Amino acid sequence: MNSQATDLLEDRLISFTQSQQFSEIEPRVLHAIKLRFIDTIEKKVILLAKPLLGMARCRGFLDWAWRMEEADPIGEMFPLLAIP
Repeated sequence: MNSQATDLLEDRLISFTQSQQFSEIEPRVLHAIKLRFIDTIEKKVILLAKPLLGMARCRGFLDWAWRMEEADPIGEMFPLLAIP
């Protein structure tokens, strides 16, 4: 995952924890949460999509998904998910 996507995810996790009225969260704890979240999402996508798309296309989709907000245009996602 690129650094911009990592920063965006970290910002979202911070926003979530603040919205849940957590007073402070240690950076190492936040980092562990972030890594666990990323790992869980990636494993789930691979588990569900690998039989149809193959590992290379799953990885391509995940790489795209982590930079989704900066992707131009969204249409680049569809070839990644097309089932042969």
